[in-house]
Amino acid sequence: MSIDEIENYETPQYDFVQLTKSHSDLKPFFNVISNKLELTSESINLLTKYILADEFNIKINLLPHHLCPIIPSRVQYLQIIKSVLLECGLIIKDERIKGLDVGTGPYAIYALLAHKIFNWEMICTDIDEESISNCEKIIRSNGLDRFITIKKSEFYGQEINEKFQFSLSNPPFYESKEEMDRGYEFKPYKIQVKGTNSELIYGNGGEVGFIKKLIDNSIDFKDKIIWFSSLIGKKSTVGIIIGYLKHKFLKNFFIKDYQIGNTKRWIVFWSYQNYRAIVNKSFFKDILITSINIKLNIIKIETILKTFTPYLNYHRDDDGDSLYITCYNQCWTRQFKRRLKFENKIACLESEKSIFIVTPDLIRWKFGSSYKTFQSFYAFLQKNYKE
Repeated sequence: MSIDEIENYETPQYDFVQLTKSHSDLKPFFNVISNKLELTSESINLLTKYILADEFNIKINLLPHHLCPIIPSRVQYLQIIKSVLLECGLIIKDERIKGLDVGTGPYAIYALLAHKIFNWEMICTDIDEESISNCEKIIRSNGLDRFITIKKSEFYGQEINEKFQFSLSNPPFYESKEEMDRGYEFKPYKIQVKGTNSELIYGNGGEVGFIKKLIDNSIDFKDKIIWFSSLIGKKSTVGIIIGYLKHKFLKNFFIKDYQIGNTKRWIVFWSYQNYRAIVNKSFFKDILITSINIKLNIIKIETILKTFTPYLNYHRDDDGDSLYITCYNQCWTRQFKRRLKFENKIACLESEKSIFIVTPDLIRWKFGSSYKTFQSFYAFLQKNYKE
């Protein structure tokens, strides 16, 4: 599979006839009449093993009592992370990307896929000795020990002093075995998932408690990790986590979602820094919209921008279709102009820096701490330069 094919990876329709020819141990699970694979814990383990080997050149032996990773879902999470990094301008040619996988489990599967697909470097944390040992074996056997490191640590790991563009986590969904068993009653395929308690259950509040703990711990790494993230398995969790982020006075956060087959998942991202990903709509309250569709007269906008220097600078992109605007004050407002009369010169503070992208079809907030500045600039353009 080529890099382009992997980056556009979607849930494939597998040719089970061909799979059983290539891998004879799948034959007992193949129904020749329905042309489908019987879904059992064993068949899913085998299918996962062969997907990794055939499509990603990752050799792995799955442990029978551990959770089996669903590969399309893992790939989708990584693709979304890549999109966020691209939107924020954090993927730069010849500059390495480094991620942190919190609670990597027994296979370091996100790290393996992240390196194979995107050539990222990864550090993984876990507290389970068996998982750590198995991860180290897998990484060595695939020749990736220069790119992936495993550390015994809970959550982000206090001894980690490197800097990362992102962190990811796939938390335990359930608070108890009883809650987990209740969940299976409503699934179309009642397959008893095999996994250790640490993989499936977090006794201090399930996935809600685990993600809250991630958020609590993240403050100590606010200068080391740009984008923190976590998978969310239940829609009911999303609103609770948004409320908790607000409770912690975090303002830079958003939700992404994806669907694999009948299964929907959400990802929460949060940051203490001023990079802004594209958010053009949200089904959840309190998510800041950073991209607004609007028809604008770029030529007229460019003319007026020239009068705002040195408090505002801009340039066109290589194609000439977009304006990249950097400002340090709301220099388009009457309030700023009145202030300038009295103070003669106003300092351009880095803490007040904002970056906007303006095209003929939209305005986007790319960087900055003040949402009011973005709203003010949008209102200024909408009032004066809307087509």
